[in-house]
Amino acid sequence: MLSNLSRVAAAVASATLGVAIVGNVPAQAIDFDFTVTAEDGSLAGEDFFGSFSFDDSGLTGIGTETFGIDDDLEIEFTFDGVDFTAESDIFFPDFPIVEFTDGVIAGLNFAGGSVFPGLFTPDFTISNADDQLAGGDFFTYDTFAAGSGTGTVTYTEFTEATDVPEPSFVFALLGLGLLLRRDRIVAKA
Repeated sequence: MLSNLSRVAAAVASATLGVAIVGNVPAQAIDFDFTVTAEDGSLAGEDFFGSFSFDDSGLTGIGTETFGIDDDLEIEFTFDGVDFTAESDIFFPDFPIVEFTDGVIAGLNFAGGSVFPGLFTPDFTISNADDQLAGGDFFTYDTFAAGSGTGTVTYTEFTEATDVPEPSFVFALLGLGLLLRRDRIVAKA
């Protein structure tokens, strides 16, 4: 019969081996805040705020990299009193996207509003000024009441990348806990 110490050692070894075999590359969640500043038009000088997050486990830091809905991109943005999400993009599910160049954020490509610009909801686009299909820090807007204008977008990473435990690691710890609990029950009997 194994001693309690031997059982714990065996459980730890099993859990370690299980994690090593399956691999424990943690998924990553990265979060950004962004501020849109209208620079001209009737909203000039006003700031609008948003945030986004996505799974950046595929981010290599080499060249241009794009992440979208398939990478769990989630966006919240309030513009001119209206709340927008990733599903609000008029080109959803192909857009919105977030783009990086050599590991540095280039920006979002996000177009919110309706198919009738400025008629029922404020319309906006966040993109690259030179390439409307790329992410960037250029902002345009068109609202029924306030007219149209342009602005800039600044991005701030508001948390360090947060490790999201992989299921294999969680199950290994769960198994270890159950084994130790069983040993306590057997020892009391």
